[in-house]
Amino acid sequence: MGTFILVVLAVMVLFIVLAIWQDAKRANMPPIVARSKVIERGFRDKMNEVEHFAWREVGLSFGRKLRYYVTFELENKEIVSLIVSADEYAALREGDIGEVAYRDTKFISWAAL
Repeated sequence: MGTFILVVLAVMVLFIVLAIWQDAKRANMPPIVARSKVIERGFRDKMNEVEHFAWREVGLSFGRKLRYYVTFELENKEIVSLIVSADEYAALREGDIGEVAYRDTKFISWAAL
């Protein structure tokens, strides 16, 4: 039993170290800056409908937590969807043209042209 616990802890530590290493690797990547057009905006609940139902059934409500996203069409016709802040979401409109900067799937900035 003691050996099993040690193996489980070792695997957990390994996953944590790998996650930290991957985040550090992504943070050192140069950002991609590309001319683009905003083609879609939207938002999603962070919890799915089943979780919302479960929380309502027990009488708990923590309010809505929304995740905003914007979809860009880059100059090379590539489509990229990025999660943005509520302020960025409010500032961007479908059809806007400018330069988007992002790293991996993380939105960095937008500059209208």
